[in-house]
Amino acid sequence: GILTSRIVRGLLPPLVCVLLSSYLVCCYEELWEEGTLDEWVPWFPWPDLAVSPDGPFSISTFALSLLLVFRTNSSYERWWEACTAWNAVVASACHLARQACQWLPSSAPEDERIRSALLRWLIAFPFALKTYVREETQDRLPMLIQP
Repeated sequence: GILTSRIVRGLLPPLVCVLLSSYLVCCYEELWEEGTLDEWVPWFPWPDLAVSPDGPFSISTFALSLLLVFRTNSSYERWWEACTAWNAVVASACHLARQACQWLPSSAPEDERIRSALLRWLIAFPFALKTYVREETQDRLPMLIQP
């Protein structure tokens, strides 16, 4: 969920700080326009903040756009690295299966049993790796391993 996200938990303290400061500035500006501040403390010269609604956004737009571009590029690089690693796992399993079929001929019954078990474990390995990386449970693995 979005509330349990690591990014949301990391951004929550700065967002709460910005929210509270914005709320205080809005309350101050509203009290200043109504003249309530002069009624409460008439001897203090209350300054007008004159905050433009688009001022902070126009200043931070360039930095925010660069930040988003860098975040997008780094996430794409992580995704591409994961695809490369996954392709290496699948290719290694295929090469090992090919070598098992080549080096363990089916003429001897013992070799056939060993080759069959090795091929089942090679099929199950990518599924087990996927469930380990995703930290989930999967009920298909016992079906893949059984003869």
